[in-house]
Amino acid sequence: MSGAFPSPDAVAVDASGICTWRKGGANRVRQVMTMPLKAAFSKDAVQLKGSAVEAVKVVTNILESLPYQLKIATDDGGGWLKTNRVTGMTGDAISVSADGSKLPPGIYRGTLTVMLNAAVGSLRVTLVVDDLPH
Repeated sequence: MSGAFPSPDAVAVDASGICTWRKGGANRVRQVMTMPLKAAFSKDAVQLKGSAVEAVKVVTNILESLPYQLKIATDDGGGWLKTNRVTGMTGDAISVSADGSKLPPGIYRGTLTVMLNAAVGSLRVTLVVDDLPH
């Protein structure tokens, strides 16, 4: 195996499945994931009403903080779904907001997609816009 350490001095596997080993004479530490990277959100879904805001986080199956990118899409193609960021580091809070002020009453759906290296996760967002009192 290219780049492998012959006879490492120490080997450890943490709770997230990352294998770390050290070769003393080389003054190097190597980490290898023993499972595929997974990306998700801290909530399964978000339901907003009117012009509400909800906080979520991007989470992974490893402890290390990693950079990600967000993609925002709505089923109707409208621009009502927003976030306070489109890039960040896992663990950062993301404010998910909706502006229903220019929408007719109804239920609107969108998706936030997180891209983290080869891992992709999604969050369904529903916006409920009620009739406004006259």
